[in-house]
Amino acid sequence: DKVQKNYEELSVLLNEQEKLGGDSREFARRVDLLQFQIQEIEDSGVETLNEEELLNRFQVLRHAEKISKLVSETQRVLEEEGDGGALGLFSTAVGRLQDASKVDPELDKLVETAKLIQENLNQLSFDVSKKIDGYIFNPSEFDELSDKIDALNKLKKKYGNSTVEILKFLEQSREELKALSSREERLGVLSSEIEKTAEKYSQAASQLSVKRSKSGEELASQVVGTLKELGLTHAQMGVQ
Repeated sequence: DKVQKNYEELSVLLNEQEKLGGDSREFARRVDLLQFQIQEIEDSGVETLNEEELLNRFQVLRHAEKISKLVSETQRVLEEEGDGGALGLFSTAVGRLQDASKVDPELDKLVETAKLIQENLNQLSFDVSKKIDGYIFNPSEFDELSDKIDALNKLKKKYGNSTVEILKFLEQSREELKALSSREERLGVLSSEIEKTAEKYSQAASQLSVKRSKSGEELASQVVGTLKELGLTHAQMGVQ
């Protein structure tokens, strides 16, 4: 029973060692590749990158002159064109409607609607004027965004068609590297456990062998004695 128990323990350890084994050079190459891939993705900053915002900002800078011109024209139409622009004209319209409501109170609701529209137009003009400064072309920012987009496209060729797929690949690579690192540690522990268990097995097997030999001699002696009683005086028996 002792030998069997030690044998089973040793078999389990040896099987695990075999499953974790393999070509050590291939293992080292795989670890190096994973470390390189993880480092490359991490250095790109893709984990904190918002691709949609990046592309939108790039497009804005790329067409900054055209957008700035259109927005400026919008502001001019609102504030400057003609008699005070759309704001001036609408202000005049509101005044006329207010004068009319003094004669016809039923126009009061239209006056309230007109005033609300006037407030919205004023807010629109204010928001448009604030936007204009944001469309000034910045060469250094444009170059920085271009580099980030180029780097992202290179990553897509290697690791996935989107930032989501790239990050998924990164997580899987980290998990695999962690498992491979744990494998190396486990192999070291297994080697020590196998050595100890093999020694216990060897000692138990040696003790069993001695007992078997002694029991074999006793059995052979008893059998030979019985055979002589049966008249087989020259019979011999040995146990191996």
